[in-house]
Amino acid sequence: MKIGVSTGSFFLKLLNEDALDVLNELKIENIEMFLTSYSEYQKEYISLLNERKKDINVYSIHANGTQFEPQLFSGHPRQKADAYKVYEDFLNAGRDLGAKYYTFHGQTRLKKSFSGINFESCSRNMNLIIEKAEEYGIGISYETVEWCYFNYPEFFTTMRELCPKLYGVLDIKQAKITGIDYAKFIKTMENKISHVHVTGFNETGTTCLPGKGNFDFETLFKRLMDANFNGAVMIEVYKNDYSDYRQIKDSVNYLQEIIYKLGAN
Repeated sequence: MKIGVSTGSFFLKLLNEDALDVLNELKIENIEMFLTSYSEYQKEYISLLNERKKDINVYSIHANGTQFEPQLFSGHPRQKADAYKVYEDFLNAGRDLGAKYYTFHGQTRLKKSFSGINFESCSRNMNLIIEKAEEYGIGISYETVEWCYFNYPEFFTTMRELCPKLYGVLDIKQAKITGIDYAKFIKTMENKISHVHVTGFNETGTTCLPGKGNFDFETLFKRLMDANFNGAVMIEVYKNDYSDYRQIKDSVNYLQEIIYKLGAN
């Protein structure tokens, strides 16, 4: 297991290029790059990020999921074609950054008219999305997100059968929002977890940096090891969860000590 940080932790505090300067100062080795808008998918901007990241490894990439991901499943041909153009820009960005995985949200449950999942249609489109990503050397990792399709464990149970090349991302704060024990998500994603998003939780259940609350990370890591996970654990917190960037490094050290203790490093 390796510990990293999502640049999403700096959202509305620092632009990605400036966040990379901080991450280099903190000597963070692995990151997830959260690209926030269309202009950040373009080659000129990715060249800037590659210059600023230095030796940092971009393990995974993450898009602003509602900008184009739901439209990749659209039945409207023009809408879908335009979404694929943006998608390929994003994949180009990921390839140029050296990313191995793409943290994917997919379709949402935001509309009141939502009436359930058509797995035949969903998986058919998902396999096309996976096939396109493979052309860029990137694996698609469906993330547990409360307001999207993957907000209950059995969704992935079905999808992994229909989409054999699909990976999964466990987000423990999103699992908490669903009210479902995160261990159930781990079980359904066993052998297919590419990476994990973590925060801490304080006594009131609100998020904080790992190591600052009362969340049992040792048990989490043991469960991940039992599920044959050996990927990246990314700290992904909100901007108000810390006041000093050095606190993020403290959290990285805290998690690294646990995986060292467990022999998972």
